[in-house]
Amino acid sequence: MSALHRETLEPRTLRAEISAINREFLRLLTHPALNTERPLLGLEPGVLASLRCLRPEQLQRLAATPLLLVEFQSLRDVGAAEAPVPYLLDATDGVWRAELRRFTDHVLTCLWQFARLNPSFVAFTLGLDREASQRLAAVGFTGLTRLAEPAYAGLRARLSHHQCCWPDLVRAARSGAQPTLDYARLSLIPMSLGRAPRPRV
Repeated sequence: MSALHRETLEPRTLRAEISAINREFLRLLTHPALNTERPLLGLEPGVLASLRCLRPEQLQRLAATPLLLVEFQSLRDVGAAEAPVPYLLDATDGVWRAELRRFTDHVLTCLWQFARLNPSFVAFTLGLDREASQRLAAVGFTGLTRLAEPAYAGLRARLSHHQCCWPDLVRAARSGAQPTLDYARLSLIPMSLGRAPRPRV
């Protein structure tokens, strides 16, 4: 991502990066090796099953949401003890778990680079407050490495604790109606601006 070495990030570049991260996250959520009868990364089985039923172009509509569809609880609550990680117990497929870890490492590094260039952007797109974003920007490589394991344990679908958020997004992506899609995407903004409660395990 050579664009990240510039002093500023162009809006088009930011949107492309967000969409790429979202696409990969959705690929992991719809991985055929996963059991959709159990909750995963904060999402209920019904939502996971609905995601699997989406066609590629519908998943792309969902990926084009202007905010990240993934979040790290450990970055929001620095120093908080992490809860058990039941999705790792349910997801026995070793390939998927390795892919999830690589995804976590890549997203964390990407957000670190973003935070160094534009802390306000990271605070908005990831749902962190500005102070947490600035803390992320301030860590060096060694500090970033120490954040990797808690980030992996705290990875969740963003706003998964909001009962209607993901079902609404899936329905909007399936419908393809632009007003419905715009409304579902824009509804993420006020949800993200409010201080969210700790998500369900």
